[in-house]
This record gives sequence, structure tokens and C-alpha cells, in this order.
Amino acid sequence: MAALRKIIFSGLGLLALTVALCVGCAKPRISNERKVFGVPHTWKSGPLTLDELKPFENAAAFKPVNKVAKLPDEILALCFHEGVLAKMADPGGKWEVSDAITDESLPNHRLIWSATDGTHYVVYYELGGIGHSFHIVLATLEPGKTNPALDWHAAAPENLVNYGDFLAALKAGKLDNSLDFGR
Repeated sequence: MAALRKIIFSGLGLLALTVALCVGCAKPRISNERKVFGVPHTWKSGPLTLDELKPFENAAAFKPVNKVAKLPDEILALCFHEGVLAKMADPGGKWEVSDAITDESLPNHRLIWSATDGTHYVVYYELGGIGHSFHIVLATLEPGKTNPALDWHAAAPENLVNYGDFLAALKAGKLDNSLDFGR
């Protein structure tokens, strides 16, 4: 009888522990901080205010940057987990879209397009892995500085063809930065 009671109580304890762990895991871990080259950066959660959007509103001021090599490393690092600079393919370049790796030399990020006015950057890219996703990063890097401000990061729809599409999606609330998306 004592052995049976021990099994029941240990089973209940294990069940309670499992439920507690599952409930704890079910809550999304929302974070708006990451390290870039070892320096903590934070970005805004939620939609941008009109004042925060102002530097990015003038589409004519933003010129395309269609090669990864032409983006500052400090801006590119904001697109990667923990700000550890990794490889990103150029638009249309070969990359690993899924988690079924066929060529370890290929990156799992690919630039779709980016633009800058010389200080503010918008980087729209796709991320491969278990789930193929699209992301957009808004950042500010003052000329001559090496410490960028990550203004905003969001999951994005896959059909942002150009800067105008980005602005329209942003103003329509179609970009989601409610979770700490994998980068």
C-alpha cells in the first residue's frame, strides 16, 4: 500500500511539475533587447508613433542598397540573433530557405531590398529555417558612428516589393512586432 501511495504521489508531483513547466513555456518570451557586437540595444515594442515614423516617411530621400556588402556591418548585425554578424545572401542569391540544409556554405538569411537616406536604414529580408519568414528592420546610424540604434523590428508580409509598399504596410498596421521573432 505504501508503495502504491508513493507511486501515486510521485505521479501527481510529476504531473503538477509538467503542467507548471508547460504553462510557463506557453507564455511568449517578449524581449525588446538584444546585443549587437556585444553592446545591448533596445527597440520599440508596438506601433511607431507619427514622430518616430517621420524620419522614414520621405520615400524620395531613401536610395536603394541592393548588395549586402554595401550595408554597414553594424546595420546588418541587427538582422541576426544576438547581433552576431552572419552571412546574408544578396537579392535573388542562393540561400537555405528551409532547415533541411543542403549546402552548409549558404546563408539562411537573404536580403530582399534595403534603402537608406545616409542615416536611417530600412532592411527587408527573409529568414529560412523551420518556418520561412519575412522581416523588416528600421535603424539609425549617424555618419561616423559605429553604434546604431535599432528603431524597430517586425515580421512582415512577403509582398513588400519596394519602399512604397513598406510605408503603406506600416501605416496600415500590417507589420507585427509583438513578439521577439527569430532573426
